[in-house]
Amino acid sequence: MQALIEAAEKYRLIHSASEASGNKEGLNDAYVELITALDEAKKTSEANVEKDLNNRFTYHPPMPNQIGKFENIRKNARWMVELFTKMCPKSRELSLAITKIEEAVFWANAAIARNEKE
Repeated sequence: MQALIEAAEKYRLIHSASEASGNKEGLNDAYVELITALDEAKKTSEANVEKDLNNRFTYHPPMPNQIGKFENIRKNARWMVELFTKMCPKSRELSLAITKIEEAVFWANAAIARNEKE
């Protein structure tokens, strides 16, 4: 990405100078460099998307060091749900709060499973 930024800046500077002076020398080379950098950035971006999709949609079996974390997250989420059910009247809002806690547990566990390496 840095190469793309630098190529774009170089092209902008050469283009501005050529507009002011009428001298187009170097403009074509800077344009080719910019397009090449853009193509490389696109390839890198596509590779990153592919890597991200593979990570998101691949089963991640729990590693031994993660099991305690998963259990701790669930235990504390359950504590919070129990607290809410004692303090709040049964209602749509309570159901939504419980659902959001379930979602938070899911995303916290996914963060560990998808991103934590041994």
